Amino acid sequence: MTTKERHLKWRNKNREKLRELSAQEYYSSRGQAATRRYRLKTKAAALAAYGTFCQASGCGESRSEALCLDHIANDGAAQRRAGCGVGASFYVWLKKHNYPPGLQVLCHQHNFEKQSLGGSLPDIRTKVAGIPLTGGY
Repeated sequence: MTTKERHLKWRNKNREKLRELSAQEYYSSRGQAATRRYRLKTKAAALAAYGTFCQASGCGESRSEALCLDHIANDGAAQRRAGCGVGASFYVWLKKHNYPPGLQVLCHQHNFEKQSLGGSLPDIRTKVAGIPLTGGY
């Protein structure tokens, strides 16, 4: 009997026990807290690699809960289709690949503006505020 067959046999025999253990682990506040700490830790490591404040001109937002990573070339969808993951799994993927170039740190507001107007940050500053690029944002 192969290892896979033994594993399947054990799972079938202990299906109810597995269900109970899974529910306890998932719903326990300790498990949720550990998951949250892990997600925050992986995000903090990614932000440390790419910068700890919004890179939009004149913004300077530095609270980690207000920051996110942005694909500079707007190729995030293609990268997700390629299997790099989203959320915490994306941060783990970045670490495994030694934090590759092509990403920047933006606050959620600037990331939303960039996405909704379909442009780069200088284009956004000009379209939204009507401010010349030398004037800052």
